[in-house]
Amino acid sequence: MTESRKKTYKQFIYTVFSLSLPLAVQRVINLTVSLIDNIMVGRLGENAMSAVGICNTYLWFLDAVILGISSGAMIICAQDWGAGDQSRIKKLFSLAMTYSLTAALIFYMVTSLFSEQIIRIYSNIPELVSPGSSYLLHVRYGFFFLAVSQTIVIILQAVREVRIGLVNSILSCIFNVFFKVYNTFFKCF
Repeated sequence: MTESRKKTYKQFIYTVFSLSLPLAVQRVINLTVSLIDNIMVGRLGENAMSAVGICNTYLWFLDAVILGISSGAMIICAQDWGAGDQSRIKKLFSLAMTYSLTAALIFYMVTSLFSEQIIRIYSNIPELVSPGSSYLLHVRYGFFFLAVSQTIVIILQAVREVRIGLVNSILSCIFNVFFKVYNTFFKCF
């Protein structure tokens, strides 16, 4: 292997690790947030845990829709980044954001109107329907934050900016823990 090829190979390996390491840490942090959620909800009992699990299945569907929209745009944005066409990246970002927010709005409206029916798709157990429906009505406001943050993070990955997604995950974990501990502490009084 020639010296220039060794240098190019080392640079390639460095680029791969500098992009993949923050993504891996971000994924671990996201899993930590889910673990914290499960621990906190688990304290409320089996019915609450089951109801939240049912709701998370529904929320996963929204997440998958937004991920599909953003990932499709990311592929084209990455090609445009390589070609140096930044104006098209901006247009694709705007389009992906519009579609993601539209999906969030549709899920918001469906959840607002049919939260109990959504839970009944998964379970007819009355002890799960009521808390699950209530939980969905509370988390529906987060649909828009999910759409915006996930679209931004995924499109930024296309242009090799992975640190913002990592910071987003870290802040999400910190706020999640803070508000759950805060809520638990003040419910004791």
